[in-house]
Amino acid sequence: MIKFFKRFAFVVFGSILMSLGIAQYISAGLGVDPLSMFISGLSTKIGFTVGQTSIMIMAVIMMFLLFIERKRIGPGTFINAILVGVFIDIFLSVSWLHPSNLYVAALELVLAIVFTAIGIGIYISGGLGEGAVDALMIVLNHRTHIHIRWVKVGMDITLVIIGWLIGGKFGIGTILGAMATGPVIEWTISKVKPLVSMA
Repeated sequence: MIKFFKRFAFVVFGSILMSLGIAQYISAGLGVDPLSMFISGLSTKIGFTVGQTSIMIMAVIMMFLLFIERKRIGPGTFINAILVGVFIDIFLSVSWLHPSNLYVAALELVLAIVFTAIGIGIYISGGLGEGAVDALMIVLNHRTHIHIRWVKVGMDITLVIIGWLIGGKFGIGTILGAMATGPVIEWTISKVKPLVSMA
């Protein structure tokens, strides 16, 4: 039970850090990651906040997964979906997160990439269930037998195109995030996972 609560703490902390990173992506205004591009674009169309839209999208994906491959859903999947949505809105509401000039926006973009990737790495290290989008990616890989790398690329391109068409912000942040997020997640997992195993 103690080990579960320690894993739970990693999942919660990682989810909150992800939320801060995503909020910084949006506030910097220099382009967001593909999923956030789709979610933020959709939020402007349906009149919900970014956080509310995020929770709604994750809920739809989880419902789909529960029908076709429920073993991919764990307690961490639900925790992450709710906390990320709630805390994105909380962080977007604070005034210090909104840059006053391009230099501050550039710094915020760097922090966005770092915080988002480290948060994902910490969340994954908790080992209480894959994120809804990651689980969907793995299911598509299993069902189509397309290499997971290309499933990821296909999903990202689809999200970027749809997100751009519905008003999402594409920019240098989208490109830099795509290049840097994976390596930072991998580095974070290598450092954090041994700590979880010791828990």
